[in-house]
Amino acid sequence: MIPYNLLFTILEQVDSTNNYAMNLVHNGSAKHSEAFFTHYQTSGKGQRGKIWDSAIGKNILQSIVIEPCDAFYSKPFVLSALISNTIAAFLENIVKESVQVKWPNDIYIRDRKAGGVLIENSYRGNQWKWAIIGMGLNINEYFNEFTYTKPISLIEITEKEYPVVEMAQTLHSLIVTNLEKELSNEDIMNDYNERLYKKNQTVALLYQNNIIHTTIKEVTQEGKLITHDSIIRAFDFGEVQWQLNHDSTG
Repeated sequence: MIPYNLLFTILEQVDSTNNYAMNLVHNGSAKHSEAFFTHYQTSGKGQRGKIWDSAIGKNILQSIVIEPCDAFYSKPFVLSALISNTIAAFLENIVKESVQVKWPNDIYIRDRKAGGVLIENSYRGNQWKWAIIGMGLNINEYFNEFTYTKPISLIEITEKEYPVVEMAQTLHSLIVTNLEKELSNEDIMNDYNERLYKKNQTVALLYQNNIIHTTIKEVTQEGKLITHDSIIRAFDFGEVQWQLNHDSTG
């Protein structure tokens, strides 16, 4: 096995670590478990085509290339859940307080976004060959402009500055180690649902141009969000948008 530190590459600047890693997949030079960290992204990518902005050298911006194991083929969301669980536990060990996962894969502390995960896949025919696990975590950046959805960083929580490269290397090792453990899908999803943001709370979701108030219950291995109100609902990613400023729980 190649040591983790030899599979960790530091890029001073890149358009997107996910783009960089995917280019290696396309030209046939990608290696399983290889990580790419950058101090700055000129075109950082978030979910649903959003831009991920980050101050230079302040945060963890990295992508890890994975050859998915057979256990994830029929339930690819479980891979996303495992990554979110690992990141949440990693941050929880630092801040010594609850870290939650907002479906599908945003990391929340104190009701504010501390990071996010973006997984992009490469297929050969119908075969899932590669997963590019991109992550952005707020570490040493201060967010001064107040909005309801204001992000949060570790330095704002603990009043300590952190070595982002070393943290990224540690997180890389933890993710690869957890992937090698071959945890059961059930155990992964149980952990995910224990961390599920707003679980058993009533929230507002935008669905088909209407605001619905419904109670978050769980997420399935297929990645469906299950909620209860007058009926039981099951949502796929992209079907609904969180309306956190409308939450009855705040």
